[in-house]
Amino acid sequence: MASREDGTHIKGTKKSLPDGWTTSGFRFAIVPTEEQATRLEQTFGCERKVYNEYIAGLYEYLEEIRFEGGFIRYKVPSYTTITAQYDYLL
Repeated sequence: MASREDGTHIKGTKKSLPDGWTTSGFRFAIVPTEEQATRLEQTFGCERKVYNEYIAGLYEYLEEIRFEGGFIRYKVPSYTTITAQYDYLL
């Protein structure tokens, strides 16, 4: 943990853990078959499309209300509402 001369914490630096705690991590590698790799690529592509549709809807709403800053009151459409628009996302 980084701190200044007066002992105050410098924002953005690691904080110390309580006594007895440690940090560790694991790394895994997957080796999918060709069919699995294709399926994963399709799945991630579809999820990216849904996310982009959410963002596009939000931007349309913000332009519609001429948003200039402050709190946004936006009703997020459901996942099924977005996926129903595209046959390949079902």
